[in-house]
Amino acid sequence: QEIAKLLKYNLIQAGTMCVMYALPIVLTLGTLLTHYALGGDMSPKTVFTALSLIQVFRMSLMMLPMVIGGLLMAKVATDRIKNFLLQEDANPEGVRVWTNETGTGTGSGTVEC
Repeated sequence: QEIAKLLKYNLIQAGTMCVMYALPIVLTLGTLLTHYALGGDMSPKTVFTALSLIQVFRMSLMMLPMVIGGLLMAKVATDRIKNFLLQEDANPEGVRVWTNETGTGTGSGTVEC
């Protein structure tokens, strides 16, 4: 079961990496094609300005899938911690208490069961 989850995680991670590297290219093509389809000016001045503005946001767009993955991993971690903290306490009869003759808990002593 753990191996299946790890395989699924790695497949999702590979897909995330593909999206991370493809997103800026897809965004650039989509923006320019939409601008052209709406009858916009396709002069070099307009195209290079659009390309430079998209380049400014490129790193942010590349990091977006990684941020989403990190948030999902943080949610899994907090769910595990929550499940651990909400578990019932251990059975007191099965706990061993270490004491010494003075009852301070240090030094040699006896074991109570």
